[in-house]
Amino acid sequence: MIDLASLFNESNGVSIGELDLSFVNAAWVAQSLKLKPSFQEIVEGVYHAIAKEVDFANKAEQVVAEVNAWAETATRGLIRNLLTAEALKVKNEYAALILANALYFKGTWAQLFDTSKTKQRVFHLLDGEKVHVPFMTSNRFERYLYNKFEDFKILKLPYKTSQPTRKFAMHFFLPDVKDGLKNLLQMFKSNLNTSTSDSILSTRKFLTSGFRDSSSSSSLKHWRR
Repeated sequence: MIDLASLFNESNGVSIGELDLSFVNAAWVAQSLKLKPSFQEIVEGVYHAIAKEVDFANKAEQVVAEVNAWAETATRGLIRNLLTAEALKVKNEYAALILANALYFKGTWAQLFDTSKTKQRVFHLLDGEKVHVPFMTSNRFERYLYNKFEDFKILKLPYKTSQPTRKFAMHFFLPDVKDGLKNLLQMFKSNLNTSTSDSILSTRKFLTSGFRDSSSSSSLKHWRR
């Protein structure tokens, strides 16, 4: 976990043209507790956060407002109501510690999708259900970073950046079978060193569902299921 935080810290606060990345952490601790110096050191030194003492029992609404304000600022307004007062109390016991982190990323694809080619297509859910969601479609014969393994494929879509030493990309992991996601996740739990070498191939067509959430129709709510 510390290695992951260090990796994010190396790129934290990056703002290159149309690319924006930030990773922030926060901690709220019950004022009745006394933190160990080692914990305080990790929170401040590794995660660059401050462990703030609060009164969960008598000032729950105030704590909730502070946490939600932090979340809204950290996510540029995308997450507003992260916490409720009811969540601070379970079986007559109040929370002792809240640890929070927020990762914000906004970027533009190096190769843009043609919005005129976006169409409704079938999306397969893990429970076997099929839903129709908007699918983005790439232009024909564009070149992507691609790799194929025994039971799955990886497609790497880079983001636009003006600095060659700062590269960001999204990796799509696609099992060969529709219900193969569970086995794929189990494989990564046991072997995180799976190669993702970059073989540049021309693809005839690449389709993916959109990711933007909304109060109406969105494939993201189906991904969460």
